[in-house]
Amino acid sequence: FSSSFVSGNVCVTASNACGNADVVCYPVSLVSSNPSLSTISGQLLGACVGSTVQYCVTATNNAFNYNWIIPANTQIVSGAGTSCINLKILTGFTSGSLSVQAQNCIGFSSARTSTLRSTLGTPGAVTGAKTNVCGATNLVYSISPVSGATGYLWTVPTGATIVSGQNTTSIHVDFGTYALTTGKVTVRAINTCGNGSLRSLTVSALPTAIATITGPTVSCKNQSNVTYSVTNTTGLTYTWTVPTGATITKGQNSAVITVKFGTTSGNVTVKATNGCGSNSTKSIAVILNTCTKFSAENIDNESLVAYPNPVSTLLNIEFMSSDESSTVLTLTDMLGRNVYNSVVNSTEGLNKTSINMEGFAQGFYMLNVKGNNLNKTVRISVD
Repeated sequence: FSSSFVSGNVCVTASNACGNADVVCYPVSLVSSNPSLSTISGQLLGACVGSTVQYCVTATNNAFNYNWIIPANTQIVSGAGTSCINLKILTGFTSGSLSVQAQNCIGFSSARTSTLRSTLGTPGAVTGAKTNVCGATNLVYSISPVSGATGYLWTVPTGATIVSGQNTTSIHVDFGTYALTTGKVTVRAINTCGNGSLRSLTVSALPTAIATITGPTVSCKNQSNVTYSVTNTTGLTYTWTVPTGATITKGQNSAVITVKFGTTSGNVTVKATNGCGSNSTKSIAVILNTCTKFSAENIDNESLVAYPNPVSTLLNIEFMSSDESSTVLTLTDMLGRNVYNSVVNSTEGLNKTSINMEGFAQGFYMLNVKGNNLNKTVRISVD
């Protein structure tokens, strides 16, 4: 071949006195570098004593020979020198390294090495419900497949039942009357070698701990219609307590309550309960201030009041309306930009509403309340 050769075909035909046979060609390409190898494929974990396992690689650049180095207590039964070998696992084998190099006319590839083990790997994380499993049915728990496993052994807490899926990567569980505070769902991979290591997930019959109570931490003495809430979970009962002198006017046993405060600061608390018990109590401290109602200048019959002013959380608004109508509430900053707008359905007489001022930048704002016979503006200070 010339120095400029890259690839081509070597062709041949046979002929005799009667004529020529069809041409047969064989492609030929230049080998210019050592071969490279893929990773070794085959069962790396759970290679049982007495079994025969196939391991393979793929190579580039016209490799024609493969040099396999096998662990102690194993034997190549076929495939030596090729890209695939059949390896018999002999008595005494526990683990070891399997390596291979490919050869072409330039030289050898870098070695590829994998570790073989007779024991199975530990399953990955168990996914499924971890809390509030009291009385639940058909809950699913699952893992990813484990290399070399022929089955899976699951266990569940006392009182719970595996409905389906035992020996697979996914089970369905009924907890029924299960009422223990905590227990474990466990799984291990199995094959003819034995059992792999255990993976477990701790589960609780009790509700998930409440993360956050949403509601103001500062309010006015004797303030009414103050709302507190938590994320609702179907089937749970929520038990609330409020500071001395306050009353829950709506929502006890639900995820949202409305409170009328007295004059004493204190904690708003809540706990969630299911058929097996309650989680820990969550609380939020509430400070009650003496709030002065601030009226707009030159307002007849005090037809608009807003308090507390200055405000940091909930701005209470009271206004008089001469009829049933839609009333527009607008907040603008001192640059004249509209930063809040809402419409409330007002009734004849005194109307009450509020704006949550948390998140507003400190400074002055103009509150305008506009209805059929009402157009009043008052300056609000946010601190």
